[in-house]
Amino acid sequence: MRQKIPLINSFTLVILLIISNTVIGQVSFSKDIAPLIFANCSYCHVKAGYTPFALENYEDIAGNINSIKYVVNNRIMPPWKPAPEGPKYLNERHLSDSAINLINDWITQGFKCDNRKPEYKKDGSKQIFGELLGKPDLILKPSKPYTRSADSKDAFISYIMSTGVKSDVTLRAVVIKPGSAKVVHHARLEYDSSNIYQMFSKPNTYFETPILPDSLTGVLPPVGFYVPGLDHIMFPKGSGYPISPKGKFVLFLHYSPSSKTEQDQTEVWLYFNKKPVNRTICYEGYTYNDHNTNIPKDSITALTDISHPIEEKFTLICVEPHLHLLGQSIRVDIIRNNGRDTTLLINIPKWDFNWQELYLLKKPVILNVGDRFLINVIFDNTRNNPKNPFFPPRDVNFGGMATTNEMINVMMIGFHYQEGDENMDLSY
Repeated sequence: MRQKIPLINSFTLVILLIISNTVIGQVSFSKDIAPLIFANCSYCHVKAGYTPFALENYEDIAGNINSIKYVVNNRIMPPWKPAPEGPKYLNERHLSDSAINLINDWITQGFKCDNRKPEYKKDGSKQIFGELLGKPDLILKPSKPYTRSADSKDAFISYIMSTGVKSDVTLRAVVIKPGSAKVVHHARLEYDSSNIYQMFSKPNTYFETPILPDSLTGVLPPVGFYVPGLDHIMFPKGSGYPISPKGKFVLFLHYSPSSKTEQDQTEVWLYFNKKPVNRTICYEGYTYNDHNTNIPKDSITALTDISHPIEEKFTLICVEPHLHLLGQSIRVDIIRNNGRDTTLLINIPKWDFNWQELYLLKKPVILNVGDRFLINVIFDNTRNNPKNPFFPPRDVNFGGMATTNEMINVMMIGFHYQEGDENMDLSY
């Protein structure tokens, strides 16, 4: 005998289907998905960038949909390393659970495109590694390429170059663009206003710098950087770093070991402020300098250090920690001058050597005279560390600049403190 379905159950089922369709709805590419991808992914995923594929339009996104689904659901991308506690950063990139669900719903519905096809805007200018800075005011580069011969060791080369400016200007941004990202481990641009590096080399020539003299280490201000994940530096509106025709740039290049000969002609792209600035950029920093410290082989090692006291009140706007291949985590706290209070500056619980950034603070952090930095780092020098440069593991120290040595640096950018800096606008 055929059983009748009660009317109330049928009616309830219809209502549930209507509610379900209303809640889930049809996800729109142009209204829902494109803004998420463009805000969190396209910054780096551009045709002129160093990522494996671009995400600049619907075709790019649909063509890489399986990769997107995997990295989004496993929270591999977008890459954001700091833990959520502590200060907030201007360049944070996060996908919330609801955003991930929205992307999954769109994929389940067939990842279709509606009538609009938004494009990732490039401001009508040449794209440089995803940074929308527009056309540079000046491009500097060595007079000829450097030949990086096949070698199992790191190489350290420096290049002195003229600033190229005809009058005093202030930098608002610097991009360092390696000619061969395969071998450029990192690069640093320093400004030499006193020509103290002339003792090493004539302008526009390379010279080898295996280890800088202690008397010069940290003397010159760094105005540009390149490491995996970081290719540019920008300064907030109304601020900049002054350079003059009389000064010189020193471009330090660290080349990784290479299995074949490569040519590199790293370029420096300079952007100038068009209006006078009212604040001048300056730097603070921490470097672990005990070259006798060993990270024993086959060990997980925790290292704690406290910096020297701050000597002048400082307005901190940006921080960049740096470790090498054994690094697993780094946390930096500020010990306030009363000896009791602490302020968390940055905590990266899962260090990734292949993704390093300048972390731009949403609000300034004021460093008072007598404040110190508490640095906590964990190193993994075991076989379980896939990035360990030695197999089997060896003792590793802080005695050099090679990738196979270790390093703890925390570079900080900011200003000499002025009254009211606590409420400074840090927009770029």
